[in-house]
Amino acid sequence: MMKSTLVLFLLLSGPLGLGDSFSPRDPTVKELIATPERITVGGKDLSVEAYLWRDFMPISPPGGRPLMASIRLKTVDGTLLPKGLKVARIWLVKGEEVWIPAKKEVIREDGPPSLLNITLRDGPKWGPGLHVEVVLELRDDQNRSHLIRASRQPIHRTD
Repeated sequence: MMKSTLVLFLLLSGPLGLGDSFSPRDPTVKELIATPERITVGGKDLSVEAYLWRDFMPISPPGGRPLMASIRLKTVDGTLLPKGLKVARIWLVKGEEVWIPAKKEVIREDGPPSLLNITLRDGPKWGPGLHVEVVLELRDDQNRSHLIRASRQPIHRTD
């Protein structure tokens, strides 16, 4: 009886100890779009910039390529990012639709880590001409979660 109770508890508790992507629950769309555009983590004020686009160049498939995004997380004053800061998850929100990229490429600039560049590929075929909310979940060196948003980011078109 004790073993079956433990197994049932573990099944109901969710994926314990599976790393940074685990959250007791995902934020709702309403919570995501209410996320602040500037936050303070480790005594540093942070902001996010994003450039989103769809490629319609002649070599692209009919209907264009899926959404791509280049996202920059940085300190407002250009100083070093807080030690141990990681990008755990990203959401792109268009109305009630949410895209959670399966993969992200995170690149620190050469030299002191004053910013992180994040590249997303193979997104939905939203836009161009639409605006989306870009929300990042950051984890600090104590593994605390912090949400930050780049609001009303346009989806550009490359021809």
